[in-house]
Amino acid sequence: AAHVPWATYTEPELAHVGATSATLEAAGTRYRTVRFPYSRLDRAITDGETTGLILIHATRGGRILGASVLGARAGDLIGEIAVAMRAGVPLRALSATIHPYPTYGLGVRRAADQWFVQARTERLVRTLRRVLRLRGPVSGYEPGQIV
Repeated sequence: AAHVPWATYTEPELAHVGATSATLEAAGTRYRTVRFPYSRLDRAITDGETTGLILIHATRGGRILGASVLGARAGDLIGEIAVAMRAGVPLRALSATIHPYPTYGLGVRRAADQWFVQARTERLVRTLRRVLRLRGPVSGYEPGQIV
Protein backbone atom coordinates (compact mmCIF):
# COMPACT_ATOMS: atom_id res chain seq x y z
CA ALA A 1 0.00 0.00 0.00
CA ALA A 2 3.05 2.29 0.31
CA HIS A 3 3.04 2.93 -3.43
CA VAL A 4 -0.70 3.43 -3.89
CA PRO A 5 -1.41 7.08 -4.69
CA TRP A 6 -4.65 8.89 -4.04
CA ALA A 7 -6.03 12.14 -5.35
CA THR A 8 -8.84 14.43 -4.30
CA TYR A 9 -10.20 16.45 -7.20
CA THR A 10 -10.95 19.64 -5.36
CA GLU A 11 -9.89 23.14 -6.37
CA PRO A 12 -6.89 22.94 -6.12
CA GLU A 13 -6.31 19.21 -6.40
CA LEU A 14 -4.59 17.31 -3.58
CA ALA A 15 -2.66 14.07 -4.14
CA HIS A 16 -0.42 11.88 -2.03
CA VAL A 17 1.63 8.69 -2.13
CA GLY A 18 3.69 6.89 0.53
CA ALA A 19 4.57 8.12 4.00
CA THR A 20 3.66 11.45 5.55
CA SER A 21 5.95 13.47 7.80
CA ALA A 22 3.81 12.40 10.77
CA THR A 23 4.24 8.67 10.06
CA LEU A 24 7.97 9.08 9.37
CA GLU A 25 8.50 10.96 12.63
CA ALA A 26 6.41 8.45 14.60
CA ALA A 27 8.59 5.64 13.21
CA GLY A 28 11.78 7.53 14.02
CA THR A 29 12.80 7.60 10.36
CA ARG A 30 15.52 10.04 9.34
CA TYR A 31 14.46 11.95 6.23
CA ARG A 32 14.69 15.22 4.36
CA THR A 33 11.83 17.15 2.84
CA VAL A 34 12.17 19.00 -0.45
CA ARG A 35 9.63 21.50 -1.71
CA PHE A 36 8.95 23.26 -4.97
CA PRO A 37 6.19 25.88 -5.15
CA TYR A 38 3.91 26.30 -8.14
CA SER A 39 4.71 30.01 -7.98
CA ARG A 40 8.15 29.12 -9.42
CA LEU A 41 6.80 26.76 -12.10
CA ASP A 42 6.60 28.50 -15.49
CA ARG A 43 3.61 26.50 -16.77
CA ALA A 44 1.62 27.23 -13.62
CA ILE A 45 2.50 30.92 -13.93
CA THR A 46 1.39 30.95 -17.58
CA ASP A 47 -1.89 29.22 -16.68
CA GLY A 48 -2.50 31.47 -13.65
CA GLU A 49 -2.39 28.41 -11.36
CA THR A 50 0.34 29.52 -8.94
CA THR A 51 -1.32 28.21 -5.78
CA GLY A 52 0.34 24.91 -5.02
CA LEU A 53 3.31 22.97 -3.73
CA ILE A 54 5.16 19.76 -4.53
CA LEU A 55 6.54 18.20 -1.36
CA ILE A 56 8.72 15.06 -1.31
CA HIS A 57 10.11 13.18 1.72
CA ALA A 58 13.27 11.20 1.02
CA THR A 59 16.20 9.56 2.74
CA ARG A 60 19.52 11.33 2.87
CA GLY A 61 20.54 9.18 -0.11
CA GLY A 62 17.51 10.34 -2.11
CA ARG A 63 15.18 7.32 -1.87
CA ILE A 64 11.62 8.64 -1.99
CA LEU A 65 9.54 7.77 1.07
CA GLY A 66 6.41 9.78 0.33
CA ALA A 67 5.09 12.84 -1.47
CA SER A 68 2.19 15.25 -1.53
CA VAL A 69 1.14 17.60 -4.29
CA LEU A 70 -1.34 20.43 -3.87
CA GLY A 71 -2.25 22.34 -7.00
CA ALA A 72 -3.40 22.07 -10.58
CA ARG A 73 -2.92 18.58 -12.06
CA ALA A 74 -1.77 17.14 -8.71
CA GLY A 75 -3.47 13.85 -9.57
CA ASP A 76 -1.37 13.59 -12.73
CA LEU A 77 1.91 14.58 -11.05
CA ILE A 78 1.65 12.11 -8.19
CA GLY A 79 1.75 9.26 -10.73
CA GLU A 80 5.33 10.07 -11.73
CA ILE A 81 6.40 10.04 -8.09
CA ALA A 82 4.52 6.78 -7.42
CA VAL A 83 6.30 5.09 -10.33
CA ALA A 84 9.66 6.39 -9.09
CA MET A 85 8.96 5.05 -5.60
CA ARG A 86 7.82 1.64 -6.89
CA ALA A 87 10.85 1.30 -9.18
CA GLY A 88 13.33 2.57 -6.59
CA VAL A 89 14.25 5.60 -8.70
CA PRO A 90 16.08 8.07 -6.42
CA LEU A 91 15.75 11.84 -6.53
CA ARG A 92 19.13 12.17 -8.27
CA ALA A 93 17.74 10.18 -11.24
CA LEU A 94 14.55 12.30 -11.36
CA SER A 95 16.72 15.41 -11.28
CA ALA A 96 18.83 14.10 -14.17
CA THR A 97 15.77 13.29 -16.30
CA ILE A 98 14.91 15.81 -18.98
CA HIS A 99 11.28 16.90 -18.75
CA PRO A 100 9.40 18.84 -21.43
CA TYR A 101 9.28 22.60 -20.91
CA PRO A 102 7.02 24.22 -19.88
CA THR A 103 4.97 21.51 -18.17
CA TYR A 104 3.63 20.82 -14.71
CA GLY A 105 5.72 17.62 -14.72
CA LEU A 106 8.84 19.75 -14.71
CA GLY A 107 7.87 20.66 -11.14
CA VAL A 108 8.66 17.10 -10.03
CA ARG A 109 12.13 17.41 -11.50
CA ARG A 110 12.61 20.84 -9.94
CA ALA A 111 11.63 19.41 -6.53
CA ALA A 112 14.27 16.72 -7.04
CA ASP A 113 16.78 19.47 -7.89
CA GLN A 114 16.18 20.93 -4.43
CA TRP A 115 17.44 17.66 -2.91
CA PHE A 116 20.79 18.23 -4.64
CA VAL A 117 21.02 21.72 -3.18
CA GLN A 118 20.31 20.39 0.32
CA ALA A 119 22.73 17.49 -0.10
CA ARG A 120 25.58 19.71 -1.27
CA THR A 121 28.35 20.00 1.31
CA GLU A 122 31.53 22.07 1.36
CA ARG A 123 33.56 18.87 1.02
CA LEU A 124 31.57 17.74 -2.03
CA VAL A 125 31.99 21.15 -3.67
CA ARG A 126 35.76 21.13 -3.06
CA THR A 127 36.05 17.60 -4.48
CA LEU A 128 34.03 18.42 -7.60
CA ARG A 129 36.00 21.59 -8.20
CA ARG A 130 39.28 19.67 -7.93
CA VAL A 131 38.23 16.65 -10.03
CA LEU A 132 36.46 18.67 -12.74
CA ARG A 133 38.94 21.57 -12.55
CA LEU A 134 36.17 24.08 -12.04
CA ARG A 135 36.91 27.71 -11.23
CA GLY A 136 34.91 30.71 -10.20
CA PRO A 137 32.64 31.56 -7.32
CA VAL A 138 30.25 29.05 -5.77
CA SER A 139 26.80 30.34 -4.90
CA GLY A 140 25.70 29.83 -1.34
CA TYR A 141 22.15 28.91 -0.46
CA GLU A 142 20.19 29.32 2.73
CA PRO A 143 18.41 26.26 4.19
CA GLY A 144 15.01 25.90 2.53
CA GLN A 145 15.83 28.36 -0.24
CA ILE A 146 14.30 27.42 -3.60
CA VAL A 147 16.77 27.44 -6.49
